[in-house]
Amino acid sequence: MGALAIHRAGCVALIALLLAPQGLAQQIPSETQTRLNSAIETLRALSAQTAGPWRFRWPAFPGGEAPDFDDSSWPQVYPEHSWQGDNTAAWYRLHVRVPEHIGLAPNPGGPLVLEVAVDDDGEIYINGEHVKRFHWDEGRAVLIEDARPGQSFVVAVKAINQGGPGRLLSASLRYTRLDNVRRPIADHAAALETLRELLAVETDLPAGATDAVQDCLAALDFELISRDPEAFLNSIEASLAALEPLKPVIRKYALYLVGHAHMDMNWLWLWPETIQVCHDTWTQALRFMDEFPDFRFSESQPGAMIAIEEKSPALFRQIVQRIREGRWDPTCATWVQGDTNMASGEAVARHALYS
Repeated sequence: MGALAIHRAGCVALIALLLAPQGLAQQIPSETQTRLNSAIETLRALSAQTAGPWRFRWPAFPGGEAPDFDDSSWPQVYPEHSWQGDNTAAWYRLHVRVPEHIGLAPNPGGPLVLEVAVDDDGEIYINGEHVKRFHWDEGRAVLIEDARPGQSFVVAVKAINQGGPGRLLSASLRYTRLDNVRRPIADHAAALETLRELLAVETDLPAGATDAVQDCLAALDFELISRDPEAFLNSIEASLAALEPLKPVIRKYALYLVGHAHMDMNWLWLWPETIQVCHDTWTQALRFMDEFPDFRFSESQPGAMIAIEEKSPALFRQIVQRIREGRWDPTCATWVQGDTNMASGEAVARHALYS
């Protein structure tokens, strides 16, 4: 069942296309589908728990870290959130209550860690106590060494902007007892999400498909999350093994991962830096093609390609050769990947025409 596991990659974005006939599978009872959804949500929450919503106040004022401060009138926001105001600061406050369960799983306990990133600097307060000053994505604070249901905390982050818009970039709560099993849990969540897609489109499921799915879900012993997180990996293996009867169906489908790199032409770069980013990114894509014979790449901005043809003709010739080989796909829907909420209809039409 390894074909079900979908792994994430970093530098080059991957677009996954599941090619399948359309339809709705009626063989799987709705109760089983509901249990499948609950299992996926639980696995996702265990692997990565976004912290939020946050109460937001700009500009910051003295005393915003006080645990008894009434922030109920402040608007609620989630990362990524931004405010406009050069060289100013804002408060973000989060009320944390340790839950008894995370979805279907009991709370794992152990150290509970907040990880937060802001633009540009920040200060973290836990229950009014200053615990850390940090830069960008280096915000990390232990809320409690042994998290138990019912414990509560008031987290205040003072985000300090040094120019341009200020931002709360990301925020998460992490139970460190799960660190060694976090990636397998995320992979199994992706596997079950793929299974859910399969059940949604496949109209010819084999006999015993319902039993296989039910056995897959029954094998997940979420109680192990609090008792022995490492043992939960055996539970995942058993869950995958239960899907053996569905292998013939799974093999009917193809999963394509297509490399793509998005370069914002209207970002905060000067033009020479923009073209250098295109040059460096596309050079790396060509290197991947040399290293991995099956690597494919899509590129969608002929406006940038024109600049590369002028500035780096040798690189342009290599790209053209890969296009001829069918390994580089110039999708080119518009001249550049533009900002369509400001451009006029005529401008957008011209983008498509010239592309």
